[in-house]
Amino acid sequence: MSAREARIRLRLDQVPGGMRLRIRHARRPYGRTGAAVLSALTLIAGAAQTARAADVPPSDRQRASLAMHALTIHFYDRTNGLFYRTDHLSHPGGEVASLWELSHVLDAVALVPHLHRLPVDRDRSVTTMLGLLARYRAPGAGRGYTATPPTPGTAPQQFYDDNEWLGLDFVRLYEDGRRSGLAEARRLFAWIATGWDRNPKHACNGGVFWQVGGVGDRNVVSNGPAAELGYRLYLVTRDGYYLHWANRMYDWTRRCLDSKGGLYFDHMNLSGGLDRRMFTYVQGAMIGASVLRGCSGGHSFAEVARRLALAAMAHFTIARLMRERPEFVDIYATDLLSLEALDHDASIRPYLQAYADDTWARAHDPASGLFDFPRLGAPQLDRQAAMVNIYSLLASASPPSCQ
Repeated sequence: MSAREARIRLRLDQVPGGMRLRIRHARRPYGRTGAAVLSALTLIAGAAQTARAADVPPSDRQRASLAMHALTIHFYDRTNGLFYRTDHLSHPGGEVASLWELSHVLDAVALVPHLHRLPVDRDRSVTTMLGLLARYRAPGAGRGYTATPPTPGTAPQQFYDDNEWLGLDFVRLYEDGRRSGLAEARRLFAWIATGWDRNPKHACNGGVFWQVGGVGDRNVVSNGPAAELGYRLYLVTRDGYYLHWANRMYDWTRRCLDSKGGLYFDHMNLSGGLDRRMFTYVQGAMIGASVLRGCSGGHSFAEVARRLALAAMAHFTIARLMRERPEFVDIYATDLLSLEALDHDASIRPYLQAYADDTWARAHDPASGLFDFPRLGAPQLDRQAAMVNIYSLLASASPPSCQ
């Protein structure tokens, strides 16, 4: 046990209705921020004891809890309230987590307590995450979030897709009872729409750019998730502004990035050059957008989502999934399960379960609790959070798609 870990003593008490983890601060408390994130540790006791004592493969719920425990220990610095990209416990002083990585962590802190029916712990953890995200807000009114916390005298990068994933998180938080989530999602969507390509001289003009002030690439993942966010906001508000923009973003992606072979290319540059690589999260974004377009009145698009899902599952065999980045598979799984909720496709969950089981067997280190994918380098926050989310999703019933 390291000196940092020794600061916390854990005493497990058996209480009616389940396990409780008491957190004792052996030296000093970490303050409100650290205590809130450490509340995630209350989730782990029952899972860890059951899995180790019974000598049976852990359930997905237990896997999610074990992975979340490792995430808080290895990637969170309780002294400053920041998450780090790499293992901060073993190698302090690394890079602060990016907005992309934090969007996966926000999903994790929202999903895991829900599995254990701990709404108070969930609310505390989400509140802490929102406070941390506030550090990434771009200066000035009506702006989105930056890739890293802005500092005086610098111009941090901004990516539209990062803000789209975050906007979807805010809608989910609103639907789960956090009323402020809707206003923030609406604010973000209005800013994302300013990223639309309005130059008629560009090849296949239109589409949301991937990056503010970047080279001009327009990606599936800067348009598909934007359409998802627009449809979500339309279903909540019934404001036609969101439906109009969502349809526009969705239609541009189908027109300009459809491979005509059942899947989607990654992106197009301003001269029309295509990056023909195919990634899981690219297909997932368009599966999710197609499902939501169907929910928003375009009933034939549910079938579009089904065809794309079948093509994606045929292309991304389990062997290929194992070569994908887990954070991409996380998004892909989320959108596949949104389709499962709509049409009860019996093939989706076993397909994802096979990937989850294989990843646990091959990549999970039981000593540290971290997921180590040698091909991708050292364990990283977004990969760890992605696996938390995948196991959480598999441990839960798919939520209704059209709410």
